[in-house]
Amino acid sequence: MAKIYSRVDYKNKNNPNIMAFMNFRLLIASLLLNLALCAHAQLPDNAQPQLQMNGVALHEELGQALFIGAIYSSTAHANAEQLISNDGQRKMELRIITPRLSHRRLNKLWVEGAAVNSSRDALISQARHMARLTSLIKAPLRTGDQLSLISVNPYETAVTLNGTTLGSINSKGFFNLILKTWVGRVPLSSKFREDLLNNQTIDANLRGQYATTEPSQERRQLIASWVTPLPAAEPEIDIQTSEPVLEDIAATKTEAEATTPAIQGTEPQPESERPVKSKELQVKVASQSKKLAEQARRQQLAQQLAEEEKASKILLSRQLYQSELLRHTYKNIRYPSRAVERGQEGSIRIEITVTRDGQLAAMQELENSKFSLLNKAAKRSIERSSPYPQVPEDLEGEEFTFTLPIVFRLE
Repeated sequence: MAKIYSRVDYKNKNNPNIMAFMNFRLLIASLLLNLALCAHAQLPDNAQPQLQMNGVALHEELGQALFIGAIYSSTAHANAEQLISNDGQRKMELRIITPRLSHRRLNKLWVEGAAVNSSRDALISQARHMARLTSLIKAPLRTGDQLSLISVNPYETAVTLNGTTLGSINSKGFFNLILKTWVGRVPLSSKFREDLLNNQTIDANLRGQYATTEPSQERRQLIASWVTPLPAAEPEIDIQTSEPVLEDIAATKTEAEATTPAIQGTEPQPESERPVKSKELQVKVASQSKKLAEQARRQQLAQQLAEEEKASKILLSRQLYQSELLRHTYKNIRYPSRAVERGQEGSIRIEITVTRDGQLAAMQELENSKFSLLNKAAKRSIERSSPYPQVPEDLEGEEFTFTLPIVFRLE
């Protein structure tokens, strides 16, 4: 299995090879995404797992609380590896507490989190399913929304929103791929991961807020409408290209003329023949309608598959490029010697924007450590990394934005 990540442990700061990275662990991996057709139906009652809360945590960005996340499992685990390797039923649930969380922002958390916590092989094999997950949320989430990913069994992950099943992703290992974005080696934040793995001392206030965060009945009905099929429209029949229908219309016209009094010796059509021809016309029209409806359905399915394939390729290209950017940046990170001497550790997340030719355009801190030495070291590594690899031609836009997670950890 090909792994694309870097890990350097600090053991001897006088060793020039170790000094290149100064005793810290920086982990990354490459990516990606894909899709599996899912059933738009309510999750069966017997599929609802009876689980216990493993932990609950608050996720914040730029000082703003976005959602409360919780993990449920048939058996409580304080160890991430044990939780991930558990083949029993598990559930990840987000309860939204910000007024608006865009689906693009949420999907970015899944995609980037998977890229830095899973092997390249795993990302490629799950690419289609990842693309499917990102397509299920059709609009921004609102305060009170409850989004769940349920590991029904090792081969099926159900995705529900406010009690409505949006789809099922049928792939072994997909749930673990997403679970690692929360409790993997590079989580959303160190505290977020720790709280999810600490079921012994769950914060009572946070748990209470989580329990009372619910959607309104109107919001539930709106989400349910996402998967409720609209009434089928009657297909229009092209009478210019449908000869059987033209013949029937002509026959109908003859029948109509036959109902008027005879003129100049024309005999009216017998009454007994009119219902027969009218019924034949209805049958032919119904048959033609059915054929047109089936043709429209096939065209719609073909268009959907083409759009999904295109989206999958673009997403894969983005993640592969992001992986290249991460590797490029990690080579320039240095663990400050004074931070090593003082035993300082921490996690940092910075959003970076580069131009198409790889020039650094902007950086924004999403999560800081409590040590200024580490924060400054992270920023300097970004500046040293410019210029970055150029944006691939198949990606649109004048700029490209990605998130850089850095973990400074002493051994």
